[in-house]
Amino acid sequence: MEKNENRKNDMPDFDSLDDRIIVEPSNSPRIVAKTNLDVKTNKDENPYATDNVTDDTEQRLFNEFFDES
Repeated sequence: MEKNENRKNDMPDFDSLDDRIIVEPSNSPRIVAKTNLDVKTNKDENPYATDNVTDDTEQRLFNEFFDES
């Protein structure tokens, strides 16, 4: 029991820390750079992609989810 109490006391008070900035994620646009090392499609090396998808709706949803047109 003592060990747990000591650990709790070792934690810093985050309101008093002045050596770091903790902010919410930005809503502004992000820059994304594609390189020649990126895969050509989201199906390459994707464990959730299957080659035997015959349903057009499934294919469309997969492409929308992974932002591929």
